[in-house]
Amino acid sequence: MSKRRFSIQDIADTLDISRRTVRNHIKEGDLPAIKPGREYIITWSDLIEWLGNEDRVRDLFGEPGRDGQDSG
Repeated sequence: MSKRRFSIQDIADTLDISRRTVRNHIKEGDLPAIKPGREYIITWSDLIEWLGNEDRVRDLFGEPGRDGQDSG
């Protein structure tokens, strides 16, 4: 399982939606996320759950672990 993480800004930029829209999806429980500090973190598996299709996530965000955002 990938440990790749995304910020609200990452999601907003990639999907061409506002940060507020992403936050609203999190607050409504549609988009799983954790908030260990001041910022939300969305995982690869959270994106798959939210968008409903791993292939779509790969098309939009690339392969897991390919951008240096892996945490371990």
